[in-house]
Amino acid sequence: MLEMLVSHGYCAKMGRSLYSRQRGTRRRSGLLDTEKQRSPSFSPFCTCTGGLPAQKPGSTPIHDACCEPDGTHRCVIEYFEGFGSAFDLGYTALVRYAISVVVSSAMLLGCGARSSLEATAVSVGGTTSFAGATAGGAPTGGQPVGGVPSFSGTSSAAGGTATRSVATIAAGYQVTCISFDSGAVQCWGWNNLGQIGNGTLTDSVVPVQVSGVNDANAISTGKGSSCAALRGGTIRCWGDNSYGQLGNGISNSSMGPVSGITNGVAVSAGQDFSCAILDDGVVQCWGYNGTGQLGNGIPSAVGTAKPVTVSNIGNSTAVSAGQGHTCTLLSDRTVRCWGLNNYGQIGNGTTTNTLVPTSALGINDAVEVSAGDEYSCATLSSGTIQCWGSNSLGKLGTGSLSDSSVPMAVLGISDAVAVTSGRSHTCALLSDGTILCWGDNTFGQLGTGTTTNSSVPMRVSGLSAAKAVAAGVNHTCAILHNGSVLCWGSNYHGALGNGTTTNSPVPVLVIGF
Repeated sequence: MLEMLVSHGYCAKMGRSLYSRQRGTRRRSGLLDTEKQRSPSFSPFCTCTGGLPAQKPGSTPIHDACCEPDGTHRCVIEYFEGFGSAFDLGYTALVRYAISVVVSSAMLLGCGARSSLEATAVSVGGTTSFAGATAGGAPTGGQPVGGVPSFSGTSSAAGGTATRSVATIAAGYQVTCISFDSGAVQCWGWNNLGQIGNGTLTDSVVPVQVSGVNDANAISTGKGSSCAALRGGTIRCWGDNSYGQLGNGISNSSMGPVSGITNGVAVSAGQDFSCAILDDGVVQCWGYNGTGQLGNGIPSAVGTAKPVTVSNIGNSTAVSAGQGHTCTLLSDRTVRCWGLNNYGQIGNGTTTNTLVPTSALGINDAVEVSAGDEYSCATLSSGTIQCWGSNSLGKLGTGSLSDSSVPMAVLGISDAVAVTSGRSHTCALLSDGTILCWGDNTFGQLGTGTTTNSSVPMRVSGLSAAKAVAAGVNHTCAILHNGSVLCWGSNYHGALGNGTTTNSPVPVLVIGF
């Protein structure tokens, strides 16, 4: 729930990329801004490993997309959480961070005709999870690219010093988790319910290894529980299971796989419930359903310990579980939400709860969606952001404190590549690698060096070259291009990962990164 390439490169453009289903295709097209999480001053994300550069229409070389001698197209892109959509390819997908892709040369413009891409790995993280959708036809602009880049970082936490590639990051209720391209997962912060997954109930102020998870493609953490989408298609959750939010069919906190899911490609943990996207675009949810957040039309305050299918959704490319509602991005770039709607967080112009998916008004070009605490936000293909629902403390970014039951434009943002929604604050990653935040700043979660709230976007102090951002309940974290992980805001339980429990209004380095 709380919880995102270079403008001159094709792969970079794919930025708002599209993340194909795990094992499925994943692409990015000329969006560039989305994946642009990198600044134009950085090298292209997609690099040639051999062979000749692919060509843009008109025979313009694309130095970051290559046609290999062996007839394949290889592209490694540094990615970040939650975005992506290959608009000109006719499908959408969202991703979060590091992936390597190998595509048949016959599928790329400049190497031949275009078709689908097949990612060798898939990463999705944060509250908003992205899955990919395939599409045929040749894009009208830019080069197709697949895969999310990997970010290298050196970590000495949880067992020795090793260079690893950071894949995804997620921030929740005083908890932060990160996954690596190796499949390993580390978490830190509040652990009263076992949500950091190391087999204890003791908080940790530094990253610790999640037990038994070594093949994760994506990570998400909500309220009291965390989940990972694994490479084999299963999903594993741990922590609180009071409402069946671990999805294992029982009421205890066993760390077993989510029952019945063998083809999952993305997962999002919210408040007492979780949702996943399957490789056919279907969405399934489990856990608390008192306000209809599971989307199956049958509310239940008791909760559901096994996944139920969300009604009338078969082409989802991203899902985000919030506080009492859920939103999904469809392959046609529209957004549908369901569940609690007391502040208009469904975006349909009313404040009436909805038990099944309902369209957010006026959204038809979204590349990402993020559901927070009684509000929602979406990144559009234009680089703008729209938010709707509760506007407590200015978290909609409209310059006022008025709630809105329809999407409203966030002020002053035209080059966003990702948005992440927390409890009462929101952050956006821009194409130049900087981060803007707005809303509640009681604990310094806006990263401005103060604790003054803001109803308009404010730049995070001293931070640039970011490739991913994740907003938790009262803290925020980011991954930089150099592999560093920084956090700021509330640190009562060690969610900043810097070895202390002292709040920080400016970014601090997570130990080991």
